[in-house]
Amino acid sequence: MDMRKKKFTFSTLGIWRKIYIGVIWFINLILFLGTCIWTFMPEAMGEGLGYPVAYLIAFYCAFLIYIFWIHTAICKRKTKQLLALVFIQIIPFMNPISALLFFLIYRTSKKEINV
Repeated sequence: MDMRKKKFTFSTLGIWRKIYIGVIWFINLILFLGTCIWTFMPEAMGEGLGYPVAYLIAFYCAFLIYIFWIHTAICKRKTKQLLALVFIQIIPFMNPISALLFFLIYRTSKKEINV
């Protein structure tokens, strides 16, 4: 099959990659709800949580952009971006488990592309 005609989408992913994407979007939902509560009802969060709202919203927006990047890299099988995510998980985040997951996703995507 010609690579230009092959469609790489979320629906053509394997089950474990769909579960992984679902988990990161679920975590995103929890952070979104926390950001909304912190922004619109700061008295519900207590006195000791004096972060400025702008920092919280900026953190959430950066996290959302990162989630979109992960989602796109996995769904479109962008192998160079997946390797970049492996590197990011190791060096700044020091998260070897996520780096291993991204590497396994990279290997699976590489196999799909080469078939």
